[in-house]
Amino acid sequence: MRLLYYFKRIKTLGFQATLSRGMSRIQKKYYQMKLRYNQFFRSTITWKQFSKQYGIQKPEQLQSNLKAQNFILSTFDHEIFQRCLPKKYKDQNCVNKLAINATQHRFELFDTPFYSSGLTWQTDPKANKTWPNLFYADLKIECLNATTLDAYHGDIKVPWELSRMHQAVQLGLAYQYEITEKKEVYVKAFEAQTLDWIEKNQSYMGVNWVCPMDVAIRATNLIWAFGFFTTASLNETFLKRFFCSLHDHLTFLECNWETSATPNNHYLADLIGYAYLCRFFHISTNSKEFTKKLDWVLTTLTKQFELQFLADGTDYEGSTSYHRLVTELYLHFYLLVKNPNIKRQELLLKCLDFIACTQINETEFIQIGDTDSGKLVFGLEVEKNQPIKKIFENFGLTIIQEQNWLLSIRNNMRKKYQPSGHFHEDDLSVTISYNHRPIFVDPGSYLYTANSYARNFFRSYTMHNGPYLIESNRIPIRSYNLEKELFELPQNSFTNHLFDRTVEVSEDASTIVITDTIKNTASTNDEKQDLFVVWNFLVHPSINVTQSGQTYYFTAGTDHFILKSSLLWKIAPSYYATHYGIKEKTILLSAKLPFQETIITISLKRISDDHTSKVTQPHY
Repeated sequence: MRLLYYFKRIKTLGFQATLSRGMSRIQKKYYQMKLRYNQFFRSTITWKQFSKQYGIQKPEQLQSNLKAQNFILSTFDHEIFQRCLPKKYKDQNCVNKLAINATQHRFELFDTPFYSSGLTWQTDPKANKTWPNLFYADLKIECLNATTLDAYHGDIKVPWELSRMHQAVQLGLAYQYEITEKKEVYVKAFEAQTLDWIEKNQSYMGVNWVCPMDVAIRATNLIWAFGFFTTASLNETFLKRFFCSLHDHLTFLECNWETSATPNNHYLADLIGYAYLCRFFHISTNSKEFTKKLDWVLTTLTKQFELQFLADGTDYEGSTSYHRLVTELYLHFYLLVKNPNIKRQELLLKCLDFIACTQINETEFIQIGDTDSGKLVFGLEVEKNQPIKKIFENFGLTIIQEQNWLLSIRNNMRKKYQPSGHFHEDDLSVTISYNHRPIFVDPGSYLYTANSYARNFFRSYTMHNGPYLIESNRIPIRSYNLEKELFELPQNSFTNHLFDRTVEVSEDASTIVITDTIKNTASTNDEKQDLFVVWNFLVHPSINVTQSGQTYYFTAGTDHFILKSSLLWKIAPSYYATHYGIKEKTILLSAKLPFQETIITISLKRISDDHTSKVTQPHY
């Protein structure tokens, strides 16, 4: 069976790609053995070795060099960077609040509040699970084979996210803004928390060295924090351990690149973190060694961005959330490169335009594909575009902004060379917002490995607003096994050639009209006589839904809507993931018909009066 698997992989990837992947794995195994040896004999770099290798007598010399050429502050002050910086990081009061919370171990994880008593870096407090302190290559990412949405095994992303050290950047930025004695409080907190992490996460040991992407993001955030603290009086012991730890981060990345035949955001993050480390050590040590390494990584990043960005300026992983992350990575790359050219600037503007087109309001955007609430340093915030109709053909998404409506229509255009891990079963799915309030939404992603059932449930047809086929036992018709891989999603051979969907805004802009044409192909019908077509609409939790017979009314703030169709709708309880790890109760409207050639029209019309006082809330 294993031999058959390898034959299939060679057929899929081709001989050259398979050989390249095999050599890469052999090389990685060699480096793992090397790092295991270094860790076992405690031969990770010491200050004495570092000092000798780079001719540095005192760590204060490194700090002085970085202060003189503070590339972090120049990046932060750059006009393009400031344009993309979220508003909360421009607000001194907000930044101080974040920093004060950080001194009390109250952090933001996945953009939601998180409290860690005693800085338990390897623990998920919600599940009371602590990962063992083993050599990183010996730790396996376990997945709970759950059967309910409420099961929770403990999420490895929790210690990873905490150890990305975003809180260190918040402390550093608050130090820059602050002019009172609080400055010293932030310095002490930065030193104490960073040393605590280094002490409790020995190089190459434990859960926080398992994922190279997280190692790279942590290094980037520590460098950014240090850039804000270059004028501070930092303890000599802290400086020695800080520089040695960052050097271990650099060595780790050199031995653990996350590349593959279909590289993704992980490899980009690895390279960006490595670029920051090279720039950091080049300036602090004046070593030519890092000049060569920086040239290599920037050249490699150029090639990777050319591969991973599609012609319309969208990320090729099929996710609006991951597009935001990759755009942030590209922004940092753009500012790390000296004299960025017009071509790079045009690509950056395309990337930002897609974000602007999918922005619903200041805090919410159209979720397509996976959402893990990840960011490099600050994340991105882009001003919303003016009303438009725009087709992102390569991504497979049409955006219509007309009057107060914002609509999206998904047409999955994934090619074989694109990684499938963050795609959803969202063919022909729509999202609808009005006056910056989401009404019908994509579900987002609740969890990954902490609950396999939830992982597959949230990315399945049953949670998206598009037509799909089921058998009489309510199992969606697929040409693959969804449960086989949590981060792989083959394309369904049934959906696109069975349905046509058009979405229009009426001339008076009062109504959204969805027209679905079902094409009953003979081959499919001969094979399956008990097929049904299902329609879904997942309602945002903030929307008030009322029912009068088969008429449904929706209230979004002060706006009211009525849903009209020949379909008989049923209401069921469901969930919506606002952020990674957070699910909120909501409702799902669904209807079904026997699979046959027909045309179904569904309309959502804005009405002037409020029907909530005339009808009762649906019960389920």
